[in-house]
Amino acid sequence: MLENIRTILFNKRILFLWGATLFINSITLLLVTAQGNTARSVVLHYNIVVGAELFGSAVNLYKLPIIGFFILGVNTVLYKFLAGKQDFLAEISIFIAFIVSTVLFFSTLFLKGIN
Repeated sequence: MLENIRTILFNKRILFLWGATLFINSITLLLVTAQGNTARSVVLHYNIVVGAELFGSAVNLYKLPIIGFFILGVNTVLYKFLAGKQDFLAEISIFIAFIVSTVLFFSTLFLKGIN
């Protein structure tokens, strides 16, 4: 029983993905925080055909890392429930959190470049 719990909690792949996701979310938060003045209007959505489509407060950019942290938390809880029963689904849940955080990071980079 104890060995089973130890293998679930200390799986190196999962720890790497979890740590990398946490690191990417933290960098995303730092990028948004480095934006500076939150009172000004910023571009929130950009389209190649139309250009800047949606403008809003810079505070809305904080939603990106918050969503990343939320998805990581939900998928970590999902991993804890699925580990030992369905290992493939458990590992996929953390991998999906990593992919989503990476997409949010690059979207933050692009928005920072536009603004």
